[in-house]
Amino acid sequence: MKTKTVGVVGLGLLGRGIAACLLAHGFKVIGYTRGDASHEEARLYIQRAIGDLIERAGFSPSLRESWPLNYVPVHTLDSFGPCDFVIESVIEDLAVKEQVFDELESVVRPEVPIASNTSSLPISQLQSHRRHPGRFLGMHWAEPSHVTRFMELIRGEQTGDAAFTAATQLARRLGKEPSLVQKDVPAFIVNRLGYAMYREAIHILEMGVADMETIDRAFRNACGLWATICGPFRWIDITGGPAVYGRAMQRLLPSLANSTALPAVLQKMIDENAKGTINGHGFYSYTREEAEQWEALFLKHAWKVRELLNGYFPLTSPEEERGTQSMQNPDNLLSDLGYPLERITPEGELVEAVAVVRQILYASGQVAFDGDKLVSKGKVPSQVGLEAATEAAALCAANVLRSVRKHLGSLDRVERVVRVTGYVNADPDFTDEHLVINGASQLVQKVFGEAGRHARTSVGVAQLPLGSSVEVEMILEIKAN
Repeated sequence: MKTKTVGVVGLGLLGRGIAACLLAHGFKVIGYTRGDASHEEARLYIQRAIGDLIERAGFSPSLRESWPLNYVPVHTLDSFGPCDFVIESVIEDLAVKEQVFDELESVVRPEVPIASNTSSLPISQLQSHRRHPGRFLGMHWAEPSHVTRFMELIRGEQTGDAAFTAATQLARRLGKEPSLVQKDVPAFIVNRLGYAMYREAIHILEMGVADMETIDRAFRNACGLWATICGPFRWIDITGGPAVYGRAMQRLLPSLANSTALPAVLQKMIDENAKGTINGHGFYSYTREEAEQWEALFLKHAWKVRELLNGYFPLTSPEEERGTQSMQNPDNLLSDLGYPLERITPEGELVEAVAVVRQILYASGQVAFDGDKLVSKGKVPSQVGLEAATEAAALCAANVLRSVRKHLGSLDRVERVVRVTGYVNADPDFTDEHLVINGASQLVQKVFGEAGRHARTSVGVAQLPLGSSVEVEMILEIKAN
């Protein structure tokens, strides 16, 4: 189901930016916060953000009139029933988030994904006591939300493929370049990197190596040179290579900060309730005017960075992406579609059978396993609905491709898909097996592009092994060595 209505819980600085981003891209938004004043602040922020996107990013001027028609401010989560997707963006407090999730789960449909805009809380912990844990995931945004291309999507231990795929598709429809975090570790990717850097900066300060202004200036003029165009691995490659950095690292690592205790200077600022530009007290002191100047400068810079990134690495729309998939690595595409490569089904004749004869590969016997769990069992449509069976067919196809990749080393070795055959455990009067197998054939086409425009067969059968609702087999042609 394509997402049309998104609920945003919490309209603080990030939440109102998230709402603005969604509204600018044509979604209906139901926004929840407490108090009329908070709603009015959110509305004013959204109005300014929409104006920014019109003036700086070429969005249609008609948005000025249309976005208020798509925005529904509410004071209770009872209004979230129509949502196809929900984004929680309240304070980083586990008890508060759990209370929000309790309320949401009593209102939204069981299949609706719920994404937490947490920057540090483990997703696996947030989903652990939920009624439907598979629909919970992390969606880490960055401020200003309507400008940046950043987004981290985090899979918890129980996050299902359907929720992760829906979040990935939503992110791309919003003009984001999502980083798919397949393992739930504290602080995910960017904050782990960031806090390692913050600790070392404070360590340098405490050692008396330099003052704050000097450390900031050095970082700005060095890391600021390359951070927009490449990450640490690419930077290493284009400035000497891993061997050079490795030798330097051997000498340097023993002198870097590695304490697990909070630096004394930060503890002092916690005690003083230092909130930086918010209350004028941080590493630097700010008047209200200075704080506003820095906030304006940051927003101006965010737009310049967006412009640079769009120039260096243009994003394709979901429609353009579908037309260029054949040029991308199919391993990455399968993972991006929400089927992590490492999630292999248990070996056995029912779930893995791959054979190669010359340049033809036969992969058969894949049933709807998600890891070691059979997720779709019964007859279609009396026991398993058409939509659920179609999702099961896609999962079967993903399992085939995972097994093929395991056998070949990479899906890039596939020249073309010769045939996909889907077996549907159907009721006697069910004649729409081809609709179920669309789930498998469409996934294969997304992964291989033109090479996936295969001949397809769908077969209704009276019974499948293990009582599974769907089974998928494939014949593939392998590239010559």
